[in-house]
Amino acid sequence: MPAAIGGKIAAAEIPVAVSVGDGGFQFTLEELERLSKTSFPSPSFFGTTIVWPRFAYSLEQHGMMERNIPTIGVNQRNPDFGALAKACGCYTAVSEHYIELEAAVTNAFRADGPTVIHLRESAEFLA
Repeated sequence: MPAAIGGKIAAAEIPVAVSVGDGGFQFTLEELERLSKTSFPSPSFFGTTIVWPRFAYSLEQHGMMERNIPTIGVNQRNPDFGALAKACGCYTAVSEHYIELEAAVTNAFRADGPTVIHLRESAEFLA
């Protein structure tokens, strides 16, 4: 998320969408609060964050598994991402189908603030 925010500041006229795993999203969650409370040049400045369900800090988990290290501290239970987004002053959407995802992204780019789209782990198009 921080890199996307920097990119958007550098080129405000270009739409930005962030695709991030659930673990990585939680590393930079505080950026949502900052985005929703900061004045930017125009309402269209804001983009969308798409959160992919992995239930782990995957990069660390895979490195541990490759080295036969017990995966302690990398498997997670996810919070309610919609509730977190709302608490940070953001819009939110849930997608279980790619058609819902397309509509959610379209709506997010029209929103007057940041939007978090949570992909459900049951979404067949993720398989």
